[in-house]
Amino acid sequence: MQHKTFANLVIVSYIIKSFRNDTDIINLLVTCKELYSHHKSLRFINFPIEYYSKCIQMNIDVSHVPTLFKQIFLYESQHYHIFKTDLVKRLSVFKITLSPHLDRMCPDVLDKDLVPQGTHKLHIGGSFKGTVPEDILPQSLENLKFNYNFNQPFTNSRQFPSHLVKLFLGSSFDHGFPENILPQSLKKLSLPGLCVTPLSQVSMPDSITSLRLGDKYNHPIDILPKSLMVLILGNEFTYEESLMQSLPPSCTKLRTGRTYNVEFVPKGIKKLRLGYGYNIKFEPGQFPEGLKSLNVGHNYYHEMERGVFPSTLKSLFLRGDHALNLKSGMLPNLTKLHLGLHPYDPFGDGILPDTLKTLYLKSSFSRRINQFPPNLEFLSVGIHFPYECLRDVKSLKILNFSVKYYTKLKPGDLPDSLEEIIISQCAELAEGVLPNSGNLKILRVNSLYRHINLNVPPCVKHVIYFTEEDGKTYMI
Repeated sequence: MQHKTFANLVIVSYIIKSFRNDTDIINLLVTCKELYSHHKSLRFINFPIEYYSKCIQMNIDVSHVPTLFKQIFLYESQHYHIFKTDLVKRLSVFKITLSPHLDRMCPDVLDKDLVPQGTHKLHIGGSFKGTVPEDILPQSLENLKFNYNFNQPFTNSRQFPSHLVKLFLGSSFDHGFPENILPQSLKKLSLPGLCVTPLSQVSMPDSITSLRLGDKYNHPIDILPKSLMVLILGNEFTYEESLMQSLPPSCTKLRTGRTYNVEFVPKGIKKLRLGYGYNIKFEPGQFPEGLKSLNVGHNYYHEMERGVFPSTLKSLFLRGDHALNLKSGMLPNLTKLHLGLHPYDPFGDGILPDTLKTLYLKSSFSRRINQFPPNLEFLSVGIHFPYECLRDVKSLKILNFSVKYYTKLKPGDLPDSLEEIIISQCAELAEGVLPNSGNLKILRVNSLYRHINLNVPPCVKHVIYFTEEDGKTYMI
């Protein structure tokens, strides 16, 4: 009986995830006897604040509303008032998001009753310009984010919870941190507003593993946390030589600006992303040996020579829309390739290496590929792709594709080796289009197309609908 109860709860929970209306969710909670009996022990996703507010205004009993939720959004002054006076003591929520209009609700300081104990994440909206008093934020808080207008300096370590892991200070924050202000637990620090203040005035604990600076930051970097693993620089940073001296050996991931000289990429970097608008021609020998992943911006259009990429490179992301003039043998050991090619861009034979396992192509790509790598396992293509050229790709396990009403997919176009298919845009598929060899087990479909006739073969065990805007999935 317990197994049956659990199965029913799983089914109902997936149904709830597909709802977009708070009232529909609450009505289901009330009418579903199986679920209501557990409404005090199950943790749901978004607290229905709009529904709850209307009940309070109309003097309707709210005892049927669950108390365990993952997050709550407070985006009007009445929501803030109800939360403070009626909910804060009995509601258990992991994440609280305060709206961009927070200044109308809390103009000067954060209220002590605003964030209850047990809260893990707090996102404070864009209009907040107030201060953060000492001992206001709960010790349970791990993720703290301020947006836009917040620009008040921190002067005491008691302004932060002692177990804080992530801190994001918005585009207006331009202050340093005195010694021992930031907690020793901090792992990820984002300072996109830092401009006038140099990093030398920011006393950071060595516990920090990820540091992000904004586009306007352009000062020498003399010292960085010893445990740093990820560094994100802005577009205007030009002090490459200082970075070469200060970057700790633990840092293996670097994101640069659009003018960064790749000759000064430290040798220990394994993953490199060049800034948006980067358009400085690569020369052979510039990239460090040992580089495994490279992400190039949209505006790069120079011809690439053989030997420009190190032999250690495994993943390459070329986002540009221009002809890249890739040549045969240029990518000898690559296992993952993401190309932003237009349909008319050159794409000659021999460009894709035999080692390639993952290939992403732009949704508009329509050129036929005569020879696929023998070990290719994942392919992502769009509505214009000539799918009939996939018939003999026996190694392919996962296909991410889009079809529309004019896409003429025929039985046999998709290889029998497929184990999972992801459909982001969809028209009706003729019977037999999806392979029924027994290998296909999972079908993922954009929920916008859940009513389309897909002619799902009996070998499929799971059909999973997903929504692109929020990443949710639910299974039938």
